[in-house]
Amino acid sequence: MNIFSNTLRKKIYFLSILSSIFFIGIAYIAYNNLINLSKSFDDFAQINSQAQSYIELTKDVEKLKGNVQSFTYSGYKGSAQEAKKLYEKITNFFVNTQLRKETEVDKSLLAIELHLKKYFDTFKEVERQKKVQKDLKKLKRDLHEKLIDKLYKYSQTTYKKSLILKNINDEIFKAEKYSLYYFDTMDTDYIKQYKEVISKTKKNLSKLKNKEVDVEKVYQLKELSNILKQYSKIFLKTVQQVRSYTFLINVVMSAELYEVLYYANIIHNTSLSIIEKIENNVDTNISDSTKIFLLLGVLFFIFMLTASLIITNSIVNPITLLTESFKKLTKGETDFKILEYSVNDEIGDLSTAAVVFQEKNKELQKYQTELEKLVISRTEELTKAQNHLIESEKMASLGSLVAGISHEINTPVGLSLTGVSYINEITNNIIKDVENNNLKQSSFKKYLEDVRVMSETMEKSLNDATELIKSFKQISVDQHAEQIRDFKLHNYVEDVLLSLKNNIKHTHIDITNNIPIELTLHSYPGIFSQIFTNLIMNSIVHAFDEDQKGNIYIEAITNDNNLMLTYIDNGKGMDDNTIKHIFDPFFTTKMGQGGSGLGMYIIYNLITQKLNGNIVCQSKITQETKFIITIPMESKDV
Repeated sequence: MNIFSNTLRKKIYFLSILSSIFFIGIAYIAYNNLINLSKSFDDFAQINSQAQSYIELTKDVEKLKGNVQSFTYSGYKGSAQEAKKLYEKITNFFVNTQLRKETEVDKSLLAIELHLKKYFDTFKEVERQKKVQKDLKKLKRDLHEKLIDKLYKYSQTTYKKSLILKNINDEIFKAEKYSLYYFDTMDTDYIKQYKEVISKTKKNLSKLKNKEVDVEKVYQLKELSNILKQYSKIFLKTVQQVRSYTFLINVVMSAELYEVLYYANIIHNTSLSIIEKIENNVDTNISDSTKIFLLLGVLFFIFMLTASLIITNSIVNPITLLTESFKKLTKGETDFKILEYSVNDEIGDLSTAAVVFQEKNKELQKYQTELEKLVISRTEELTKAQNHLIESEKMASLGSLVAGISHEINTPVGLSLTGVSYINEITNNIIKDVENNNLKQSSFKKYLEDVRVMSETMEKSLNDATELIKSFKQISVDQHAEQIRDFKLHNYVEDVLLSLKNNIKHTHIDITNNIPIELTLHSYPGIFSQIFTNLIMNSIVHAFDEDQKGNIYIEAITNDNNLMLTYIDNGKGMDDNTIKHIFDPFFTTKMGQGGSGLGMYIIYNLITQKLNGNIVCQSKITQETKFIITIPMESKDV
């Protein structure tokens, strides 16, 4: 059979050919439009990149200006280094840019390159003069210190502290003060005052020389005069240097910087204008392209709408109705009418198949109803059997408990009976001695001692029997009644261990009860008895081989209103598959060897259903097995 009948195939072929022609036409128009738009974007990207490089150049010029000014006014060396890097960057820009002197931007760039070179050459000279200034100021400061030092030494060798010597000292400090004032303010009045003070100092030194008769001191005064001359000369030279430095900064560099910034501003404005023009051109192209694409979109929409109407009326609507019918059939509904189509194509075949499917569904529903009744009946029987097995497991556990308790009671009761028989025998012997007047004091004392010892032994044995009976009575009542009451968990576990003594004493397993003595629960004690009994018996049967030494630890901690019990044995451990199925009913690793497979299943149901808690098993082969049980501190009556 063909995939399509003639009618359906013609419809689809016609729509496919028409769609292909339409899409090819749209694709051709869209392709040409995208080519033009792409070219506009490429032009924009190229010119924008060039304009951005020009703008970046103007920013670098501004940064260069800032670093030069920072160095010239504050002397910060880092600014000088940064200025050199920026100048090198700008120089590389000019090296890598081909300037044709045809546009205003190229002419401005050439002007910037020329003036920037002069500006930076002047900056290098300023940098050099800055160093010379620094050296001259240091030399002046050293000469001042030397002058003060020599004057102080001279004053120490002169016995007469003349007024002239004091004036010289004051005048030297005044000269240094005026020099510093000048360098701070560039006020020429301080130079005049400096010269007057130096002149007075020279005159006072001459007076001292004329009055001095000591040759050595005269020599010292001459040395002072020479240092003073050098000091004055260096100051005036420094002043000249500062003036030259200031001229370079304020006149030469400012003029060149003005030219650089002027042409940089022209480039910046021209670049922004070019970018704006290109952006407008791109916006126009995008607008035109958008209109074309909108027109194509409208045409595409009209075409698709027409095609959709054709497909909907001839194909989709019938298929939709048939699909709804099949959905109802898959849900099991049969009481509805399926629309039948007389057209000889796949839709007609689907309609016929739906009718056949409906008839088959009705038959299946009839068989399903009968099967469900049978399954419900069998499930009820299985549930009853499972519940019977669980109760049998509980009764078997209680029977094992009774057997263990009976065996344990036999020993103290037997000892007590033996003691009674012995006391009866020695009492009869004493009576005979009394009747025959043969009773001795030593015999009577021995009789009393034997009776006392035997009575103590009987009392201890009967107390042990009483504790066993009391423990059995409490546990059996709790397991049968399943009533909520307050109980101390530590003591209750001890009772459970006592009831299992007959099972435990034939093993080499030590059980440690680490539950806090004061821990009190408001819950079902019988359920806890069943849980710990099953856990301990499970460890004895499955975790340890016969005569294998081992340990079991039972611990408990409280957290808020929850109790977390931890049961650990250091036996064989379990593999992942055993852990996965350990709480499944009838799962046991010793099937046919005494294992029913219900012990852990009962524990799981008691904890999750009765105590509203959860239990987790953790184990590895040859490692310890740990059961973590989390339950509320107070159980609700179920």
